[in-house]
Amino acid sequence: MLDVLFPKRCALCDNVLRGDEIGLGCCKMCDERVERIRSPRCYACGAPLLSFDKELCDDCIDRPRSYESNRAVYAYGDMVKDSLMRFKYHNRREYAAFYGQVIAEELDDYIKSSGVQALVPIPVHKNRRKKRGYNQAELLANEISRYCGVKVLNKYLIRSQETTAQKGLSNLERLKNLENTFNVTQDMIQLDKVMLVDDIFTTGSTIEACTRVLLRAGVSKVYALTVAVGQGY
Repeated sequence: MLDVLFPKRCALCDNVLRGDEIGLGCCKMCDERVERIRSPRCYACGAPLLSFDKELCDDCIDRPRSYESNRAVYAYGDMVKDSLMRFKYHNRREYAAFYGQVIAEELDDYIKSSGVQALVPIPVHKNRRKKRGYNQAELLANEISRYCGVKVLNKYLIRSQETTAQKGLSNLERLKNLENTFNVTQDMIQLDKVMLVDDIFTTGSTIEACTRVLLRAGVSKVYALTVAVGQGY
Protein backbone atom coordinates (compact mmCIF):
# COMPACT_ATOMS: atom_id res chain seq x y z
CA MET A 1 0.00 0.00 0.00
CA LEU A 2 2.81 2.40 0.87
CA ASP A 3 4.59 1.64 -2.40
CA VAL A 4 1.39 2.46 -4.28
CA LEU A 5 0.75 5.69 -2.38
CA PHE A 6 4.41 6.73 -2.20
CA PRO A 7 6.23 5.05 -5.10
CA LYS A 8 10.03 4.84 -4.99
CA ARG A 9 11.71 7.53 -7.04
CA CYS A 10 15.06 7.81 -8.76
CA ALA A 11 17.59 9.57 -6.54
CA LEU A 12 19.08 11.28 -9.61
CA CYS A 13 16.12 12.44 -11.73
CA ASP A 14 13.27 11.95 -9.20
CA ASN A 15 11.06 10.06 -11.65
CA VAL A 16 9.12 7.00 -10.42
CA LEU A 17 11.21 3.84 -10.64
CA ARG A 18 10.15 0.72 -12.52
CA GLY A 19 9.97 -2.52 -10.57
CA ASP A 20 13.35 -3.78 -11.79
CA GLU A 21 15.00 -0.45 -10.86
CA ILE A 22 13.87 -0.19 -7.23
CA GLY A 23 16.85 -2.18 -5.99
CA LEU A 24 19.21 0.17 -7.83
CA GLY A 25 17.75 3.30 -6.29
CA CYS A 26 17.98 5.13 -9.61
CA CYS A 27 16.86 4.76 -13.23
CA LYS A 28 19.04 2.57 -15.42
CA MET A 29 19.20 5.43 -17.90
CA CYS A 30 20.38 7.87 -15.21
CA ASP A 31 22.95 5.38 -13.97
CA GLU A 32 24.40 5.25 -17.50
CA ARG A 33 24.29 9.02 -18.06
CA VAL A 34 25.80 10.29 -14.84
CA GLU A 35 29.60 10.61 -14.76
CA ARG A 36 31.33 8.39 -12.22
CA ILE A 37 34.90 9.36 -11.44
CA ARG A 38 37.55 6.89 -12.51
CA SER A 39 41.30 7.25 -12.89
CA PRO A 40 42.98 9.55 -13.61
CA ARG A 41 41.87 11.61 -10.66
CA CYS A 42 43.55 14.22 -8.49
CA TYR A 43 45.46 12.48 -5.70
CA ALA A 44 44.46 15.20 -3.22
CA CYS A 45 40.85 16.26 -3.87
CA GLY A 46 39.73 13.33 -6.05
CA ALA A 47 38.52 15.46 -8.96
CA PRO A 48 38.72 13.89 -12.45
CA LEU A 49 41.80 14.68 -14.54
CA LEU A 50 42.24 14.57 -18.30
CA SER A 51 45.61 12.84 -18.27
CA PHE A 52 47.68 10.37 -16.25
CA ASP A 53 50.60 12.79 -16.66
CA LYS A 54 49.35 14.84 -13.70
CA GLU A 55 48.92 13.71 -10.08
CA LEU A 56 47.23 16.91 -8.86
CA CYS A 57 44.64 19.25 -10.34
CA ASP A 58 45.58 22.89 -10.83
CA ASP A 59 43.67 23.94 -7.72
CA CYS A 60 45.52 21.49 -5.47
CA ILE A 61 48.88 22.44 -6.95
CA ASP A 62 48.21 26.05 -5.96
CA ARG A 63 46.70 25.19 -2.56
CA PRO A 64 48.35 22.44 -0.49
CA ARG A 65 45.85 20.50 1.64
CA SER A 66 46.14 19.53 5.31
CA TYR A 67 44.09 16.34 4.85
CA GLU A 68 45.52 13.25 3.19
CA SER A 69 43.02 12.96 0.34
CA ASN A 70 39.37 13.16 -0.66
CA ARG A 71 37.50 10.69 -2.84
CA ALA A 72 34.11 11.10 -4.51
CA VAL A 73 31.89 8.92 -6.68
CA TYR A 74 30.46 11.50 -9.06
CA ALA A 75 31.62 14.55 -10.96
CA TYR A 76 29.51 17.53 -9.95
CA GLY A 77 27.38 17.78 -13.10
CA ASP A 78 23.86 19.18 -13.43
CA MET A 79 22.03 15.93 -12.64
CA VAL A 80 24.01 15.26 -9.47
CA LYS A 81 23.82 18.92 -8.50
CA ASP A 82 20.01 18.95 -8.70
CA SER A 83 19.78 15.65 -6.82
CA LEU A 84 21.99 16.86 -3.96
CA MET A 85 20.00 20.08 -3.74
CA ARG A 86 16.84 18.04 -3.18
CA PHE A 87 18.65 15.81 -0.69
CA LYS A 88 20.05 18.75 1.25
CA TYR A 89 17.30 21.36 1.14
CA HIS A 90 14.05 19.61 0.22
CA ASN A 91 13.83 16.81 2.77
CA ARG A 92 14.71 13.97 0.41
CA ARG A 93 16.36 12.02 3.20
CA GLU A 94 15.73 8.74 1.42
CA TYR A 95 18.51 9.62 -1.05
CA ALA A 96 21.04 8.86 1.70
CA ALA A 97 20.43 5.12 1.27
CA PHE A 98 21.22 5.29 -2.45
CA TYR A 99 24.32 7.45 -2.09
CA GLY A 100 25.59 5.51 0.91
CA GLN A 101 25.39 2.24 -1.01
CA VAL A 102 27.07 3.68 -4.11
CA ILE A 103 29.91 5.16 -2.05
CA ALA A 104 30.43 1.89 -0.19
CA GLU A 105 30.55 -0.07 -3.46
CA GLU A 106 32.78 2.35 -5.35
CA LEU A 107 35.15 3.44 -2.58
CA ASP A 108 35.32 0.41 -0.30
CA ASP A 109 39.04 -0.10 -1.02
CA TYR A 110 39.78 3.54 -0.27
CA ILE A 111 37.97 3.38 3.08
CA LYS A 112 39.67 0.14 4.12
CA SER A 113 43.18 1.08 2.97
CA SER A 114 43.04 4.38 4.86
CA GLY A 115 42.81 2.52 8.16
CA VAL A 116 40.43 5.07 9.67
CA GLN A 117 38.85 4.34 13.03
CA ALA A 118 35.72 6.44 12.55
CA LEU A 119 33.58 8.34 10.06
CA VAL A 120 32.99 11.94 11.12
CA PRO A 121 30.17 13.85 9.36
CA ILE A 122 30.73 17.52 8.62
CA PRO A 123 28.45 19.14 11.21
CA VAL A 124 25.79 21.79 10.68
CA HIS A 125 25.00 24.47 13.24
CA LYS A 126 22.20 23.56 15.69
CA ASN A 127 19.98 26.37 14.36
CA ARG A 128 20.28 25.14 10.79
CA ARG A 129 19.70 21.55 11.86
CA LYS A 130 16.58 22.60 13.76
CA LYS A 131 15.24 24.41 10.70
CA ARG A 132 16.13 21.64 8.23
CA GLY A 133 15.41 18.76 10.59
CA TYR A 134 18.52 16.73 9.74
CA ASN A 135 22.17 16.83 8.70
CA GLN A 136 22.61 15.23 5.27
CA ALA A 137 26.28 14.39 5.98
CA GLU A 138 25.25 12.47 9.09
CA LEU A 139 22.65 10.48 7.15
CA LEU A 140 25.29 9.63 4.56
CA ALA A 141 27.83 8.55 7.16
CA ASN A 142 25.30 6.28 8.86
CA GLU A 143 24.50 4.55 5.56
CA ILE A 144 28.16 4.13 4.60
CA SER A 145 28.85 2.65 8.03
CA ARG A 146 26.22 -0.04 7.45
CA TYR A 147 28.29 -1.40 4.57
CA CYS A 148 31.90 -0.79 5.59
CA GLY A 149 31.56 -1.43 9.33
CA VAL A 150 33.45 1.70 10.40
CA LYS A 151 31.70 3.41 13.30
CA VAL A 152 30.20 6.91 13.02
CA LEU A 153 30.93 9.61 15.59
CA ASN A 154 28.17 12.15 15.02
CA LYS A 155 29.17 14.39 17.91
CA TYR A 156 32.94 14.18 17.59
CA LEU A 157 33.04 17.47 15.69
CA ILE A 158 30.60 20.32 16.29
CA ARG A 159 29.80 23.54 14.48
CA SER A 160 29.78 26.17 17.21
CA GLN A 161 29.17 29.23 15.02
CA GLU A 162 26.88 30.02 12.14
CA THR A 163 28.61 31.39 9.06
CA THR A 164 27.57 33.50 6.11
CA ALA A 165 26.99 31.78 2.78
CA GLN A 166 30.19 30.57 1.12
CA LYS A 167 28.91 31.12 -2.40
CA GLY A 168 30.68 33.98 -4.16
CA LEU A 169 33.63 34.07 -1.75
CA SER A 170 37.23 33.51 -2.81
CA ASN A 171 39.19 30.55 -1.44
CA LEU A 172 40.93 32.73 1.12
CA GLU A 173 37.64 34.38 2.11
CA ARG A 174 36.01 30.96 2.55
CA LEU A 175 38.72 29.82 4.96
CA LYS A 176 38.52 33.11 6.83
CA ASN A 177 34.74 32.73 7.03
CA LEU A 178 35.20 29.31 8.66
CA GLU A 179 37.81 30.29 11.25
CA ASN A 180 36.80 29.28 14.78
CA THR A 181 33.62 27.69 13.38
CA PHE A 182 34.36 24.05 14.26
CA ASN A 183 35.39 22.45 17.54
CA VAL A 184 35.94 18.95 18.86
CA THR A 185 33.82 17.87 21.80
CA GLN A 186 35.46 17.89 25.21
CA ASP A 187 34.59 14.27 25.88
CA MET A 188 35.95 13.09 22.53
CA ILE A 189 37.63 9.73 22.09
CA GLN A 190 41.26 10.10 21.09
CA LEU A 191 41.62 8.75 17.56
CA ASP A 192 44.59 8.39 15.23
CA LYS A 193 42.88 8.42 11.82
CA VAL A 194 39.40 9.66 10.87
CA MET A 195 37.43 10.18 7.68
CA LEU A 196 35.27 13.26 7.17
CA VAL A 197 32.01 12.72 5.28
CA ASP A 198 30.12 15.38 3.30
CA ASP A 199 27.86 15.63 0.27
CA ILE A 200 29.86 17.96 -2.01
CA PHE A 201 33.50 18.95 -2.41
CA THR A 202 33.74 22.31 -4.16
CA THR A 203 36.78 24.32 -3.05
CA GLY A 204 37.51 22.06 -0.08
CA SER A 205 37.48 24.96 2.39
CA THR A 206 35.07 23.28 4.81
CA ILE A 207 37.01 20.01 4.86
CA GLU A 208 40.25 21.95 5.26
CA ALA A 209 38.88 23.92 8.22
CA CYS A 210 37.64 20.75 9.91
CA THR A 211 40.95 18.99 9.26
CA ARG A 212 42.94 21.73 10.94
CA VAL A 213 40.76 21.49 14.05
CA LEU A 214 41.13 17.70 14.19
CA LEU A 215 44.90 17.84 13.72
CA ARG A 216 45.22 20.36 16.55
CA ALA A 217 43.15 18.01 18.73
CA GLY A 218 45.66 15.20 18.24
CA VAL A 219 44.36 13.27 15.21
CA SER A 220 47.36 12.29 13.09
CA LYS A 221 45.70 11.80 9.68
CA VAL A 222 42.43 13.00 8.19
CA TYR A 223 40.82 11.61 5.04
CA ALA A 224 37.61 12.74 3.36
CA LEU A 225 34.74 11.19 1.44
CA THR A 226 32.06 12.99 -0.58
CA VAL A 227 29.29 12.12 -3.01
CA ALA A 228 30.51 14.56 -5.65
CA VAL A 229 33.45 16.77 -6.49
CA GLY A 230 33.94 19.55 -9.03
CA GLN A 231 36.00 19.19 -12.19
CA GLY A 232 39.74 19.25 -11.61
CA TYR A 233 40.82 20.54 -15.02
